[in-house]
Amino acid sequence: MTPKSAFPDLPPIPTRVETRDGQQVETRLPVWQLRTYAHTGTLVTLNWPMLEEIAAGGIPVFSPRAVHLMKLYLVHRLQTKSPATTLKDIQRLRTFGRWLATEGIAHHPSQHGDSFEWDQFDEQLGQAYAHWCSTSTANADSLFANVRVLYQWGVTRKFPGFKWPVLKALKTIKIPPHAKGHHVRFRHVTYGPYSPDELYLIRQALDQEQGQSLDRAIIMLHLELGANPSAYCRLLNQDLKRIETSGGLWYQLDVPRVKKQRGRQERKRRRISPRLGNLLSSLQQGGPESRLLHWLSPDHPTDSIRWSMGRWAEETQLISPRTGALLSVRPRRFRYTYATRIADAGASKYHLAELLDHTDLQSIDVYVETSPAIIDQAAKATDQALTPIIHRFLGKIVDTVGVDETSPAIIPAAAPHIGLPVLNTGGLGICGRNVRADGLCQMFPPLSCYVCPSFAAWRDGPHAEILQSIEQFMELNQELTDRRIWQQLDEVRQAIQEVAQQCQTLEVVG
Repeated sequence: MTPKSAFPDLPPIPTRVETRDGQQVETRLPVWQLRTYAHTGTLVTLNWPMLEEIAAGGIPVFSPRAVHLMKLYLVHRLQTKSPATTLKDIQRLRTFGRWLATEGIAHHPSQHGDSFEWDQFDEQLGQAYAHWCSTSTANADSLFANVRVLYQWGVTRKFPGFKWPVLKALKTIKIPPHAKGHHVRFRHVTYGPYSPDELYLIRQALDQEQGQSLDRAIIMLHLELGANPSAYCRLLNQDLKRIETSGGLWYQLDVPRVKKQRGRQERKRRRISPRLGNLLSSLQQGGPESRLLHWLSPDHPTDSIRWSMGRWAEETQLISPRTGALLSVRPRRFRYTYATRIADAGASKYHLAELLDHTDLQSIDVYVETSPAIIDQAAKATDQALTPIIHRFLGKIVDTVGVDETSPAIIPAAAPHIGLPVLNTGGLGICGRNVRADGLCQMFPPLSCYVCPSFAAWRDGPHAEILQSIEQFMELNQELTDRRIWQQLDEVRQAIQEVAQQCQTLEVVG
């Protein structure tokens, strides 16, 4: 029996929806339940009462008709997008509702009572919400895009109240994308990739078989493959392949795709170490279709992975050389570490995207951009005429006019660790880093500032003198200094040279 709609000009909400990955969702309940992926994903809910209860002055922000339209939209999203994406959709709609209840109510005069209707959404309201998103949250582009996509869906289906001119106006609203990957860019000590010393401690603990075998299996999977935790949750016994040849024993894993997946059975075959293969084989239970990591919680497998890593960290008591505290062991850190090490080894964007299961090359730019190996290889592969294209200096040149000379953001022209003198009291430039948002700088000023995108070099700073000093230091210590340190100094030297040349050019032009 076809359900009836409470609104004659709108289609009814279907009583059951089949998701893109084949799950059946009961929509007659106030809370829609499903998993992030079929069978073994994390159990999540689309909680409509949480959205309907958002109120301003005791009156619901969204009218029943507005909620009905949002449910129709979420039905469409369930059928065409992943469950995880749909979960984000309703969360972002709740954010929009909370904004309407606080600040947005001043931007839309009520036309149908005191609750919001979608025919009230216009360019003025869109501009106001976009401005709030861009100034109040790191996910500004995603939040605003969610509302705009919903509106475009309504226009496409010609639902009453959705207007084409408004959609055209909404498409002209641009929000600068949030700079992603700051934990990787600045090598955050607890959220960024592991340092070589920290990796050594982790590997040493694994070699000594510290911690429970179940937890070690989780750690080794993340260390060797760098995949998304959700992929490991979907592994079945039949995905572990044992291969014996005349050359010895080795293992492969058919790792399920998580990002941009097109089907439930799509997998990528990855080789793993014999030690990890033997450990997983010893832990297997059940038949071929049983879960390989059977000890994970059926309803919250990704949470189980985080708990497992936390338990392993407590049992091994590894102390980070960088923080002096217990090592932070997180799934995301292993993925960052895997990606940065591959990039440092000189892998191309395409190879890195393949290993990380990304179809969008922009998603892996952060690993390539922070890898000096990529720049060095590119420089060696180009002739002298193309060398200026490869810039080590990533900041900008500014004047000192109006700068408070007592500001702590000023970077002094002193490098006592390599014997450079204080060249003047004005400094080299100013740091544009937002300490509250990005945390303290993990680099080594002042020389490292020249290769930092947050550095604003002063036009009249003593860059030529710094360049001369570092060149003399490198010439005198080339044979005595570790080669890796010398290469880092050479990269800094090239950045300083670029700054000096740009300042000289500006002086001639000016």
